[in-house]
Amino acid sequence: MLTCTTPMQTSRWSSFALGLLVAGAILLRSQAAAPQDSQAGGRWLMAPVTNVRTAAEQGEAAAQYALGERLLRGSDGKADVIEAYQWHGRAASNGLVAAQLRMGMKHERAVAGVLDIAEAARWYELAAAQGSDAARFRGRSSGSGGQLE
Repeated sequence: MLTCTTPMQTSRWSSFALGLLVAGAILLRSQAAAPQDSQAGGRWLMAPVTNVRTAAEQGEAAAQYALGERLLRGSDGKADVIEAYQWHGRAASNGLVAAQLRMGMKHERAVAGVLDIAEAARWYELAAAQGSDAARFRGRSSGSGGQLE
């Protein structure tokens, strides 16, 4: 067992413990923010942005989604909500569930200036049809009339 005999030792250990606590909280937050579905961006989230953009332009849905996420968060510089919206839309149109869910949320919350509950419900329905419980829940709670089953 560790014992602290002076106020200086106690202060150092308290600072160390606080630092560990903050580092743990940051790690948990970053894991919670990351897509849980490895298909939803997986390897592209950490790849060089030029590689991601090239794959996205060639139509790879996971790369399109990852590029949208990076643009949304400003991971590679300045955030660009409009371009992120466009890349998420491409990935959603290519059938990526996480992107369909993201598009539903964007229309529901008027991200990029687009408030359209009917369009949100459409994206939620597409994602729900592929088994997304989150899309079923969002569709029911978004004011779409609980149309999703």
